[in-house]
Amino acid sequence: MFTPHPAGALCAVVSMICGAALSPAQAEVLGGRLSLAHSAFVDDTSMAKSAAVGSIELPMGERFSMQSDLGLAGLHALDDKTVNITTHAILHFGADSAAGLFYGVDMMNGGSDDFLGLEYGRNLGAAQVEAYVAGIDSAEGSATLLGLAGEMPLSGGPFSLGAALDHASVGGGRSATRFGLTGGYAVGESTRLVAEIGTLGGGIGVDDTSGGYVKVGVDFTFGRNAGTTFGQRSVFNSIPGL
Repeated sequence: MFTPHPAGALCAVVSMICGAALSPAQAEVLGGRLSLAHSAFVDDTSMAKSAAVGSIELPMGERFSMQSDLGLAGLHALDDKTVNITTHAILHFGADSAAGLFYGVDMMNGGSDDFLGLEYGRNLGAAQVEAYVAGIDSAEGSATLLGLAGEMPLSGGPFSLGAALDHASVGGGRSATRFGLTGGYAVGESTRLVAEIGTLGGGIGVDDTSGGYVKVGVDFTFGRNAGTTFGQRSVFNSIPGL
């Protein structure tokens, strides 16, 4: 299988997103997002991950849209990089809820794992929640991913609070569960600083590492909806630091 060069792939999606953000045809872009983040374990900061994710969503009719994600992560403990490519086919039920079918590929060291899943998102007043479940076609056998996340603004101000849960179960009986409390601070209309504190139980990485972690990052959004309907899907989301 041909594996794209991680740096070239990320440059391509960043160029695509920036071009869409600056194009006169921006009205045709439902939403886009570029996220940069760094996470590390509290007890061993060398067990860390730096990640960049670019996403863009385009309309495909009155109720349908397509979202494409491209992510690159550097796993510092492994001195290696991963690439994630995911496509979402989304059905919108009015302005407050949507369901999606997604297909993605995680690539590392010349190998790849495919996954296919379902997702659902809903606005509950000012709060936003989304959930997903997926099956993985892994070289080590069948596996599953699932997750749940929610966030809400505080009193209509720039601050927001939320929580996120991701679980990955892979071949050989290995699994990892990540739970984090998230916070955000809006800097203007399209930029947001984000932070997360949480814990990883079990592990599917180096020596089944687990423990507390911290994460900091920044999100840039654009488009009619100021962002995309769904977040990134990847088995590496269950690993805050490596």
